[in-house]
Amino acid sequence: MPEGKRASRYRDVFTLGDAANAGMLVVVKCTTCRRCIHFLATDLVEVVSPAKPATDPPCQCSRCKTAEYMGVEVRQLQTG
Repeated sequence: MPEGKRASRYRDVFTLGDAANAGMLVVVKCTTCRRCIHFLATDLVEVVSPAKPATDPPCQCSRCKTAEYMGVEVRQLQTG
């Protein structure tokens, strides 16, 4: 590893910060209770670290109280 460089756990991963800069939508689905919630990535960045991978669940399901069965999609918003 080059001198002065720290190993990053999230190196070369599409992050919430990247999704927020692109104006994307984050869709979080719980496969247990079938709940689906849509977030703007810019809103999530205010609550969750922008360095977090965009495909990791930002929180646990409020009904099931677990993040184990959560799925995340990142979508580009379309105009028109």
